[in-house]
Amino acid sequence: MPNLTKISTKFGLDQNGEPSFGIIFGSLMSCTALGGIFSPLVRKALSAIVTLPSSLVKTSSGNDEDDLLTVMPEEKPVALELLNSLCLAVSSVILLLPQIVGENSAHAFSLSLGVFFMYEFLVGIYMPCEGILRTIYIPNADICSIMTMLRMVVNIAVAVGVFSLNFISLNAAFRGCSLALATASVLQLSLVNGKEWSSLRIKTSHAISRFSKPFNVAHQTKNKELLDKMCTLGT
Repeated sequence: MPNLTKISTKFGLDQNGEPSFGIIFGSLMSCTALGGIFSPLVRKALSAIVTLPSSLVKTSSGNDEDDLLTVMPEEKPVALELLNSLCLAVSSVILLLPQIVGENSAHAFSLSLGVFFMYEFLVGIYMPCEGILRTIYIPNADICSIMTMLRMVVNIAVAVGVFSLNFISLNAAFRGCSLALATASVLQLSLVNGKEWSSLRIKTSHAISRFSKPFNVAHQTKNKELLDKMCTLGT
């Protein structure tokens, strides 16, 4: 069996051991496209998880507690918000992984390359969800001006970040990016309102009860058998 480390190290390197930026860039874009292909499937799966089962669905009755048990649409914003927050959180963690391995390690290049492949895959999942949430939270009449302003802020931040590499180390820059992603993940969860959190708690409680039901039945059956056996011995 060939050495997988050597194969992963050879990928993305030319004959002189230098990075093949064309192959790397094309691979990164392929990972982004692959994430975009999987994004609808992941959204649908997560929507199914956070959707209350039909047995718990009730119609609006004017009671706040009963109104929590309303059916969620397939593309419920809470599913998108949770998915985006998860993508940001995972991205924050994986950007710290290359710092764990030293620069002189034989696995440094392959690990860093794999991390960026994973990061671009998450970007592919994240971007369509961001587009859907943008249409929900930003008015159509103002979306062009708001997005233009935000792009200007992002471009300025990128320019400042690149210029700051003259004064800070690359590891410090990655730690800053990881911190920014973690902050964005927390802020993304702030879009989930109290009613949606309550619906998720109901869904979680229902799932736990369904999962523990077979164990409870088995436990009750075992207790009944022990009780019958004790009664038999007593007689």
